[in-house]
Amino acid sequence: MKIGVIGCGAVFEAFYLDVLREQQAEGLIDLVLLVDSQARNIAAVRRYFPRATTAYDLGTGLANTHLDRAIVLTPPATHAPIMQLLAKAGVHVYCEKPLTVSPIEARLIAESFSSRELICRVGYVRRFFPNFQALRSLCSNLGPKRNLSVSDGEVFRWP
Repeated sequence: MKIGVIGCGAVFEAFYLDVLREQQAEGLIDLVLLVDSQARNIAAVRRYFPRATTAYDLGTGLANTHLDRAIVLTPPATHAPIMQLLAKAGVHVYCEKPLTVSPIEARLIAESFSSRELICRVGYVRRFFPNFQALRSLCSNLGPKRNLSVSDGEVFRWP
């Protein structure tokens, strides 16, 4: 399974780096793409994944690399355009909370992933927040073939 990480900053280093290194060492994943707008973030994690393609923007990364799955760890305000690019590329996604900063963006993302029968998983541990409850309501209205799911709890062992 070819994995890309979009956002290689503090969240990646603190919560994902060790697990992904372990999964790569076990042959469970092949981390093939690291994307971050900051060169210092890519440089800090590149040594752990020397075969991975690096890019400063997702469009360039997707043009040069095939992904099966992606992990989105960028600031929430950047999620909507990133998620749309990944859906268009046919990539299943795990997105670090929150999915978006707007219900309209959440609906567009849900439609993009569902129409392509892609999985969009959101790690969201604050289940009582109003935004989360609105997202849960949106998900329940997607019908029996809904492909947008929300996790509450242990999310760092994905996939």
